[in-house]
Amino acid sequence: MTTYKNQLFSHHRLFIIIYCLIAFMVIYSKLSDGRFLEYMFKPMLMPVLGLFYLVNAPRDYGKIGTLLLSALFFSFLGDCLLMYSPVVKQLFLGGMGAFAVAHVCYIMLFLWPKHEGQRHLLKKAPYILIPFALYGVSLLLMLWPKLGAFQWPVVAYSSILLLMGVFALNRYKRVLGRSFLLVFLGALLFIISDSCIAINRFYEPIPWATLWIITTYALAQYLIVRGILIMQKTLD
Repeated sequence: MTTYKNQLFSHHRLFIIIYCLIAFMVIYSKLSDGRFLEYMFKPMLMPVLGLFYLVNAPRDYGKIGTLLLSALFFSFLGDCLLMYSPVVKQLFLGGMGAFAVAHVCYIMLFLWPKHEGQRHLLKKAPYILIPFALYGVSLLLMLWPKLGAFQWPVVAYSSILLLMGVFALNRYKRVLGRSFLLVFLGALLFIISDSCIAINRFYEPIPWATLWIITTYALAQYLIVRGILIMQKTLD
């Protein structure tokens, strides 16, 4: 376990520097309207994060690693489709669909580890759904008049996104506390990032929207990956 712990942090600083530089370049490209820079750097975020996972994961990462890498792949696909959506508007729906699949992968991932006979938090305290439901309904009510043809796709996507948050919370006391906290914070930041996208696109422009969206998104994905690596360390 000590060897695995050392491995987990061996490339951490270098990864943080590279990942933050890429995120910074994505933000800079958007703020400076540098389309070429965005096309170059935005697709690099998830592959770099996936490489970080593969370097630090156990050799036999199994279904947990497969689900995580699948989530990162569909996030990468979503990034690319949304990046080109200002040019081809129909790609926005494709991007939403790709991220919806990524969230489904995360939901399935958050069900691990499976302990026989143990009741999940969601079964013991189903009222944890209430704040997520209230948030989702409030956001949809605000956006609804301006969504147009996107009304029902946004409802479907928002439901999956919020369920991802619920299942991240559902890991409480089923995994190491630090793993739970990192993943849950990552899920909340993902919800904040996508909420900013929706408000900025359909309701009204948010000052420095790109800064908030990319920062919360990049941090969300990193925290989830880091939390899952910590969980795998305890299972190894």
